[in-house]
Amino acid sequence: MSQSCVSTSPTLGPGQPCMIIGEVAQAHDGSLGMTHAYIDAVANAGAGAVKFRTHIASVESTPGEPWRVKFSRQDATCYDYWKRMEFTEEQWYGLKQHAQERGLQFLSSPFSVEAVELLTRVGVAAWKVASGEVSNIPMFERMVATGLPILLSSGMSPLDEIDAAVELVTAHGLPPNPVDKNAMAAEMAPLRDLFTKSVVARLELPAGTLLQAEHLAVKKPGTGIPATQLSALIGRTLRCSVQADQLLQEADLV
Repeated sequence: MSQSCVSTSPTLGPGQPCMIIGEVAQAHDGSLGMTHAYIDAVANAGAGAVKFRTHIASVESTPGEPWRVKFSRQDATCYDYWKRMEFTEEQWYGLKQHAQERGLQFLSSPFSVEAVELLTRVGVAAWKVASGEVSNIPMFERMVATGLPILLSSGMSPLDEIDAAVELVTAHGLPPNPVDKNAMAAEMAPLRDLFTKSVVARLELPAGTLLQAEHLAVKKPGTGIPATQLSALIGRTLRCSVQADQLLQEADLV
């Protein structure tokens, strides 16, 4: 389990009592039945909330995403693993209802704008931003626009990235309560490429294409142009043709 200073009341935010959050993430290994069992285990342990991760493989990852550790014998690629971790919207509704029945706040970290939209429809008590998603500006902006409290992981983020996230939060009227962590960010630097996202082509594009928002997406891994630079690429021209899901590099652009 992990601890985060949020409230046990329906309204979460600064100044509220500390809540114990049962972190399930994807320990359910894609089994819906095991996921429901985890909700009961978290409630029986006396926690105030249960937290998952909401993955939609096709919009958050590329087939070429490397494994950090090849732990799964049944998944040929990391992309296959993320696909197996998905639940349908109806299944997420069921998980939230179960959590509420057990007196738990329902939380889940999104990893794409589409996951934010899904969880907005299902309903979450707050947003938990995974460390690798702090630079995912389109997703972060969508979360902040809901007005819900933000729980921000910053282990892999340097101070300037955290500052930018806090500025985005405060611009929408949400009170900040940051902890900065440059030393930890330096230790986690080798993992950033695996957990952060790059700008990719949504579809096959010919040389000479004048890039528009509908041409671009952000997906793992973070070995291309950083996701934070997505808006800066709009209006630039492709020097060469690119394939769908190809990570863009500066050499590809005029």
